[in-house]
Amino acid sequence: MIMAMRVQRRNRSMRANANLDIQSIAKDRIEYLHGLALRNASSDVRLSQSSIIIMERLALRFDITLSPKIKRSYCKKCKTPYSSDTRIRLKDGLSIITCGKCGDIRRLPYHR
Repeated sequence: MIMAMRVQRRNRSMRANANLDIQSIAKDRIEYLHGLALRNASSDVRLSQSSIIIMERLALRFDITLSPKIKRSYCKKCKTPYSSDTRIRLKDGLSIITCGKCGDIRRLPYHR
């Protein structure tokens, strides 16, 4: 009986370590896909869109919260990274970001 409990505890700790390893691999993959999407934003739009979609799915599957830096770097509607045709306006404590591809508007608070 006592031996069985020790084995169960060891198995739990091994699974917890395996989950941490998988989480770190998923985070590394998310960062890689984000970099890939930003690098190919001007040359290959479809590749950057698919990279962003895969990145979001990974975060959803492994319950990883994307950092604000990543979240605010692409349009949520058309999944393209913001580029030079994106319009950013500051008004009444809000940062108003208009996507140049689809015209979607995001309003984010900012502090002076």
